[in-house]
Amino acid sequence: MRAGRLRDNVSIESIGSARDQFGQVIESWSEDTTRRCSIEPINGREYFAAQGENVIDSVRIRFRYEAGLISEKKRLVDKSVSPNVVYDIQSIINPGNEDRELICMCVRRGVV
Repeated sequence: MRAGRLRDNVSIESIGSARDQFGQVIESWSEDTTRRCSIEPINGREYFAAQGENVIDSVRIRFRYEAGLISEKKRLVDKSVSPNVVYDIQSIINPGNEDRELICMCVRRGVV
């Protein structure tokens, strides 16, 4: 993998839960780590919902391979733009099972 392609930084976040003072479960995201990556847009699709227009952006995010770094239960946050952009991970690909890079197929959820 060429290091020059990794121009972006994203935070890898996982969800955790705790109980508040009333005993209700509260879920919140916490940052695990930050890694260099490459964010590449795939396509954009617009559709109309009952209350207005929504946009779904699919992106490909490439990382250097690291075992256990990413799972579908985590999310990626691009903090280099303002406001921060959140990506939901749809699938993770290890091309050719060569353990060189990880490709995350993601959907842009919105901003934080």
